[in-house]
Amino acid sequence: MPKLSQPSVISPSSTATQHSETSFTLETVRQTVLKLVNPLCQPSSSVPDLSDSALSAMQRLMEMITTLRSSQPLFLEGVSLLSPGAIKALLPYVSEEAYDVLEALQSEEAPVSPNSFSAAAPPATQNAAPQTVSDPLAPLASTFLSPSLSESKLYSFIAIETLIPSLLWRIARSDYSVMHLIEGVRGRCWQPERGWATGMLRLVVMLEVEAPTVRWCFDLATGQPAEGLLEPISIIQSEEQALPLQQSGYPGAGNDTSDTSCQVEYQLQAILQLLQSETSGLGGFLQGLAVELLQPGADWQAGKLRLRFGFEFTAQVLDLGISEAIQSYPEPIEAELMEDETAIEGTIATAQVSIVKTLGRSLSPAALVRASDATLLAPYIQQITRQQIAQSLCRLQKRQSSHTNESESEQLTTIVQAALLALAHKTSLTGIGLQQPTLLLDELAPKLLWSLTRHTYEMTQLLGGVPAQVLQPGENWQQGTLRLLAVLQITAPELSYTLDLSTGRSVPVTVAPLPKDAIVQSSVAAFCQQPTAIATLADHLEQLCDKSPEQKLLVDGFAVDWLKDVEQDWQSGTMTLSLSLAFFADTP
Repeated sequence: MPKLSQPSVISPSSTATQHSETSFTLETVRQTVLKLVNPLCQPSSSVPDLSDSALSAMQRLMEMITTLRSSQPLFLEGVSLLSPGAIKALLPYVSEEAYDVLEALQSEEAPVSPNSFSAAAPPATQNAAPQTVSDPLAPLASTFLSPSLSESKLYSFIAIETLIPSLLWRIARSDYSVMHLIEGVRGRCWQPERGWATGMLRLVVMLEVEAPTVRWCFDLATGQPAEGLLEPISIIQSEEQALPLQQSGYPGAGNDTSDTSCQVEYQLQAILQLLQSETSGLGGFLQGLAVELLQPGADWQAGKLRLRFGFEFTAQVLDLGISEAIQSYPEPIEAELMEDETAIEGTIATAQVSIVKTLGRSLSPAALVRASDATLLAPYIQQITRQQIAQSLCRLQKRQSSHTNESESEQLTTIVQAALLALAHKTSLTGIGLQQPTLLLDELAPKLLWSLTRHTYEMTQLLGGVPAQVLQPGENWQQGTLRLLAVLQITAPELSYTLDLSTGRSVPVTVAPLPKDAIVQSSVAAFCQQPTAIATLADHLEQLCDKSPEQKLLVDGFAVDWLKDVEQDWQSGTMTLSLSLAFFADTP
C-alpha cells in the first residue's frame, strides 16, 4: 500500500472492490470508538522565538527565486515548481541565499516557533509564556479557547463522530483554496478515452479504517463510500484559482494535454505538501495511525486509520428538465423574505430569528471596496509575509533536527523546496487580500469568515451557533442558540451598511450582544460545558483576533473607498469588523 507522503489515489475499480467486502453503514461508523495505540499527545516543551536573521535570509531566497522567474519568463516553462526537476534547476542560481538560510537555522539553539507571528497557532501556544509546542491531538478531541478555561487532558479515546468534523476543520483551515476545493469548484477535466469535459470538480477527503473484519474508506464531507474518483493521469483545470498547480494561459488552453503538471497525481502531491506545511496535528493521520476500534455489536480489534485524498468530477449536463426541477425547489423562508442581492455565498449559518427591520442597509455582493490609503497597508502586508516565512522556517528546523544524517546538499534542496512551496500558494501569503487594488465584497466576505474559522474549531462552532442555555441578570435560564456574531460594517456620513458574515445577510435590530456578566453553558461545546461567564469567552476571542493582522486592522477600523454600483461615484467611509456573542432563545 503506498505511503501517504506520496498521495495515494484510489481508482474507481479498486474502491468498488473494497466496499463490496464490508457493508458500510454511516451510523455504525459514527458510533465507533477509536483508541490510539501510540497516543499523539506529548508533553509540551519550551522553544525560543524566531531570530530576525533567519527571517531575512529566507525572505532573500524567496525574492531571488521571484526575480529569476520574472526576468526569465521561459525559465522552468512547463515544469511543476514543486517537482525535483525544478529544484535541481534552481539550486545553482540560489545556492548562496539557500546557504544563508541553512546557516541561520543552524545558529538557533533549538527548533524555532512561528507562534509569535502566526495567527493560526493553537491558542495554548499563543497565550502561554514561555511559548510551547501544543498537543496535536487536542484540537481533535478537546481544544479549548485557552488553557485557563479548563484543565488540559490527554485523550487516547475518540469517537469517529467527533473525529469527522474536527479533521475536516483542520484540513479546511490550511488554506482558503483547499476549503474551496472541498466545497467544489467549476472546472475542466480530461480523462483517458473520454476527452475534455466541463463540470464541477471536488477534492474528496477520505477516512480509511482497516482491521481484520472492518474496511471502510468513506468521504468525510458526504458520509458515503468513496467511488468514481479520477485516475492519477487525468488533467484538471479551473479558472477559480483553487488548484495549487495552474496551467499557463488556461482561458485559451483549448484541448492541450501536454502540461502534465496539472495531472491529478501532481495536484494531490501539491495539496498534501500544503497540508503538511500549514497544518499541525495531521502528520499521523496522513502517514497512518495504529488504532484499536470498538464498533457497536463487535469486539475490540486492532487496525490502522489514515486520511486519503482524491478528486471527483461531475460533468455538466445540459438537461432542461433537470434545470427546471432545480429551479422549482423551495428556498428557505429567510431567502423568500429578503432581496436576492443581500445574500453572500460562502456563509455557514442561518440566524434563528425572524426577518424584521435590519440594523443599517444591506451590503450588495457586487459592491467594490478599496483602501483609501494603500501605504497604510505596508505593515499589514509585511506581517502577513513574516508569518508565512516563520512557519516555513519552523518546519525546516524541526525537519533538520530529525534528519541529522542529511548531507549539506540535501539540506539546501529541502530549503529551496520550502521556499518554492511558500511562493506557490499565494493565497496563504496574502491573507484575505486587503492589499489588492479593489475587492469585490462577494469575495472578501467568505475569505474573512474563513480567516475567523481557522483560529480554533470552537470558534467555527460559535460562528455557526451551538445549542446552549443562558442565565442573564434579572432573568431565568433560557434554552436556545449561542452564536458569535461577526459583522462587517461600512459607515459613511448618514449611511451604515452591515453584513453578518455567517448568514450573508443584514443584522436585525433585535439582535443584541449578551451582557458580559451573563452565564452560558452547553453540553455540546467543550469550551463551556461548565457554567462560563460571557466575559471570559469574549476576552479569549479578542485575544485570538489580536493575533491576526487583517482582523486586528478591521476591528480597529479601516479607512476605505467603496462603490455600491457603477452608476454611483466612489464614496469614503470606514470598514469595521465587530465581534460579539449573541443568544437566540428557542421559540415555544
